[in-house]
Amino acid sequence: MAAEITIQSSLGKIGLVRSFIESELKNVSIAEKDQATLVFCLIEAVINAINHGNKNNPKKNVIVTFENAGDRIIMKVKDEGAGFNPDGIADPREPDLLNKPSGRGIFFMKQMLSKVTCENTENGTLVILEKKL
Repeated sequence: MAAEITIQSSLGKIGLVRSFIESELKNVSIAEKDQATLVFCLIEAVINAINHGNKNNPKKNVIVTFENAGDRIIMKVKDEGAGFNPDGIADPREPDLLNKPSGRGIFFMKQMLSKVTCENTENGTLVILEKKL
């Protein structure tokens, strides 16, 4: 069964998401390192949804879903933005991007998780984060 939280698009609401994920992870038997990975990646995805998807518009929401599927954890982040092309994101390891202060979130998520999927929908973007247990 999935748990869900909806927040306004405000970076001030990140603490609610952190509390939500940490509470859900208390019911999962995984290593502390894997818990930290899941928290980090979910927070990164929510920050992207707020900043890039919803353009910091507090009238738009971000919906976060957490599911323990037994053999894996599935987390979903849905915004109300216009969508994006994940293949169009530059590799942050490129020499001219190394000193750029942003642009590493999706890259880190893909390195740390089992699967990262981005879907553009009629009313926003859905990012699905999966970690095999």
